[in-house]
Amino acid sequence: MDTAKAVEKVKKLFEDHPQLIIGFNRLLPEKYKIVVSGATCTAPPANPKEFAAAYVMKIRSRFSEKPETFKQFLQILKSYQSKQKSLVEVVDKIDSLFANHADLLMEFPYFLPDEVQAAAKAQLENAARERETGKEILQAQAFLQILAMQQGQRGSTGKKRTSNEMASNDDGSVEIKHSKTPCDMPTLIATLEGHEHPVQVLLVSDSDNRLYSGSSDDTIKMWDTFANTCVETLEGHCGGVLSLSLSNQHHRLYSGSEDKTIKVWDTQSLECVHTFEGHSHWVTSLVVDEITNTLYSGSYDGTIKVWKLDALTCLHTLQRKEESGVWCLTLDHTSKRLYAGTEGSTIEVWDTVSHTCVCTLEGHSSDIHNICLSEDGSRLYSACDDKTVKVWDTATYACIATLEGHTDKVTSLCLCDKTQRLISASNSLFDRSIRVWDIVSYACLHEVQDEDSSGETYSLAMYDDRSKFYAGGDRDILVWQL
Repeated sequence: MDTAKAVEKVKKLFEDHPQLIIGFNRLLPEKYKIVVSGATCTAPPANPKEFAAAYVMKIRSRFSEKPETFKQFLQILKSYQSKQKSLVEVVDKIDSLFANHADLLMEFPYFLPDEVQAAAKAQLENAARERETGKEILQAQAFLQILAMQQGQRGSTGKKRTSNEMASNDDGSVEIKHSKTPCDMPTLIATLEGHEHPVQVLLVSDSDNRLYSGSSDDTIKMWDTFANTCVETLEGHCGGVLSLSLSNQHHRLYSGSEDKTIKVWDTQSLECVHTFEGHSHWVTSLVVDEITNTLYSGSYDGTIKVWKLDALTCLHTLQRKEESGVWCLTLDHTSKRLYAGTEGSTIEVWDTVSHTCVCTLEGHSSDIHNICLSEDGSRLYSACDDKTVKVWDTATYACIATLEGHTDKVTSLCLCDKTQRLISASNSLFDRSIRVWDIVSYACLHEVQDEDSSGETYSLAMYDDRSKFYAGGDRDILVWQL
């Protein structure tokens, strides 16, 4: 297929997606570039005071199911009004907070004083261009790879080009077998030392620049993510710490352990204020619902318990049909759905109001060790012992893609919606790699091998604002920059 015909195919394919055409144009000679109509912009409001009030109400309504986001917005404004942060810092935080809400970002400059609106608008537009550039180029490259494979194109050496192999399954999902693509290479920027045994769980708190790590040495460490130093060590468990969950709204940290208990820590005084008992085996997963002040715990004993935090009591034990252990939990506040990854190769979907299982996602063939949700709740990602990562549509509960590349069990996942990156890790003897995936094209962008990471990876966590991720290993925590 010649260039002109390929360009014409792309033009028809992306006719309703001008941003993708812009990205594709960057790969073309000048004479083949496709003409794209210009973008529109938001006009300044006629009545600034009315606009400001309406803008605040719009944000409050938009995040009614996520009050912590609205609270963060108010805190950012307060820091600017008190001159604790500069305009550049404030706009950067707003850009991160509303990364998936283009209308709020476009309108934000008009919420500011007249004299700084132009500077804020320029900063936000520049950040948007940087995001779109990366996304558009990756999408266009992915399309070219698929097109090249379909046409059986070969390089000048006569050898088949290294690429991502894509195949459609009978159920309509996509199966992708990846080779390493040399882009977006993570850079190791720091190593956090202090634990004496493997780091089993990591949790990032964006609001106060803290990282919490739970280890098989029975301790929890709190780290300053700017200074990369240990601030405090929390002791009290009599077994390894396997799970963590945080409620910034109530200043509480929850930890689940091999000692079968859940401890409640005050994040200001750093004291243990309560211990929940009730599970008969390891507490492998925790997730807190700040709106209802409820904690969900999953255990290797095969149960999921619901704890009422204001009353400090177990409210309910979900009636599961399977007796398999529960490895991981994640919660979607908007749809009121709790997802549970199990030892029995399925993902259970629970209604948090009726406490009933509404669906079971099948497709994996072994233990599901980790699951995570996209920020808008539309996609669920699962890591499994069967060496794959699956992508699920939460509206239809269908598997829409299977990512292959790991050579042994996949045990950890973390997601950055802002940069559209998914990180996966394996900690087996035969595969100690960390892989970086693009969640638009499902391409594997990079692989960090054992010789780069110097050990097994037991846990992952992402710092969304700074495009950093943390990998918990045998004793240390490695800090990577995307």
